[in-house]
Amino acid sequence: MKVSGFTVVRNGLSFDYPFLESLRSFLPLVDQLVINVGSSEDGTISAVKKFTEEEGQGKVEIFESLWPLDDPVKKREGIILSEQTNLALDRCTGDWCVYLQADEVLHESDIPTIKKEMEESWTDQRIEALVLNYTHFYGSFDIVQESRSAYRREVRVIKLSADPRSIGDAQSFRTRDGRKLRARLSDARVFHYGWVRPPETMREKTVFMDKLYHGNEVEGGKALNEPFTGDNYRYKRILGLKRFNKTHPRVMAERIKKKNWSWDINRSPLVWRAKDIKKIVLDAFEKVFGIRLFEYRSYKLVKHMTSGQNISNISNDKMPRATLLLTTYNAPYHLQLVLAALERQTTEDFEVIICDDGSSAVTAAVIRNFSAKAKITVQHIWQEHLGFRKCKILNEGLRRARGEIVIFLDGDCVPHKNYIEDHLNNQERGFYLAGRRVELGPKITASLTALEVHSGIFDFPGLRFLWSFFSGDSEHLQRTIRVSLPIFRRLLGMNRVDDMKGCNYSVSKRILEEVNGFDEDYEGYGREDTDMELRLQNCGLKIKSLKGLALQFHVWHPRREFTPANDDRLEELKRSGRTVCRNGLNKL
Repeated sequence: MKVSGFTVVRNGLSFDYPFLESLRSFLPLVDQLVINVGSSEDGTISAVKKFTEEEGQGKVEIFESLWPLDDPVKKREGIILSEQTNLALDRCTGDWCVYLQADEVLHESDIPTIKKEMEESWTDQRIEALVLNYTHFYGSFDIVQESRSAYRREVRVIKLSADPRSIGDAQSFRTRDGRKLRARLSDARVFHYGWVRPPETMREKTVFMDKLYHGNEVEGGKALNEPFTGDNYRYKRILGLKRFNKTHPRVMAERIKKKNWSWDINRSPLVWRAKDIKKIVLDAFEKVFGIRLFEYRSYKLVKHMTSGQNISNISNDKMPRATLLLTTYNAPYHLQLVLAALERQTTEDFEVIICDDGSSAVTAAVIRNFSAKAKITVQHIWQEHLGFRKCKILNEGLRRARGEIVIFLDGDCVPHKNYIEDHLNNQERGFYLAGRRVELGPKITASLTALEVHSGIFDFPGLRFLWSFFSGDSEHLQRTIRVSLPIFRRLLGMNRVDDMKGCNYSVSKRILEEVNGFDEDYEGYGREDTDMELRLQNCGLKIKSLKGLALQFHVWHPRREFTPANDDRLEELKRSGRTVCRNGLNKL
């Protein structure tokens, strides 16, 4: 299990961020540390490079970025911060990704806790993130703020397979489609030092941050050297402050000693307003009952399963009867749905080879997560994406296949729980098997989750599915019912099919090798599966219908355009009657 860390810093020296201490706190936890250094005027990049060379342990990856500070559209609500954070996140390759802002530090005593929680949560498909607890320092290194004015928790550890995106001002994360992450509450802490600076430095930092949140208002209103949001940079004795009597992270010791900065809270008068009465009441309720009322959460907390409930990975050295070749390209959300369905197949007499046409690290993380808990053998093969080259990656999968039967499935088609079993039970010498698929609409596709798939939402059409079909969102309701009795299949015409779809067919591996696999001259979308079908027919094979069996549900996405040159290749095959392609498993 690989762990990546990522962070963003700009003008860290002039704004007095403890960014080097933050970076040091990452190192015992991560295998990769990605640092986005915004163009700075104070030597921040030099400091980060020195850290990388002298302390980075070969884990650090630095890149520099130019912040669009002249873009009035992006200088609102701190959106630049989330954009820059996502640039760093996009370079992470770990199964888990740990995020810290430049003024946040991990305590060394919490590193084993985070590692343990990541390990325990790795195979729990309900958990996508860990929520860490915050210790907020205010004004001085010995004063902390514990009230409703300071958020107490936030997402800081995320599974890359969740395809997370930093949102808003980079305070938290959601999935790419905007859904809240399902998170486990961690016992670990984040030490936040953002409000421990001399007031003059705090003022300069506040002036800059105001421009990121209120760009046009700032530039059209108050003087640029004065904070738009007021004098919050002046430390005040506010409600919820208390003495800190625990230990700081070890990496902070030298900084605390060197800064020698403290703020005498006792010399500051208590500042409060009438509306603070509400905070006092709610804080009192929280202390008595341990519940924070009306707390905003950008995540959904779930309880972690006990180790006895977790699904462990079971090695499978037995030669499988079938190999499932599953194709995918940069659709991790769809792939998660498919893999969740494969977990609940009614037979385990198959292996999975995921044929990846050049997806990003997110897809790799999704597959690693699946492999860790799968009861079947899983392989992930990857090729560089140089256009649509499905045939090439399928040939590589075919070379590695161990099953006597090869079943084909696309990474956007969610199989019924009997999908593999139906393909295996209906094999017949001299035939290739061809099934059909249900076309799900955009509305129901957007609402589907892997948990629902794993819970059996596709076993039988419920009210939600019926509404999707009757409202015109989805198509082919009749294909959602599995019909296995031969007499009913004949009566309903399910024993006849005209052609095969590349997302749902099966044939013996021996025959596929005889026709030399897939024709790699087909580059670009379309016709490659029809080419295979014609060559199977030229070998004398006949089509056998799996209508009403081997059900699958195609999730909605924009349609691709066919490649015209592939039509010409197919016409040439029709004229020639060939069975073997020249550019396939072997180059003839």
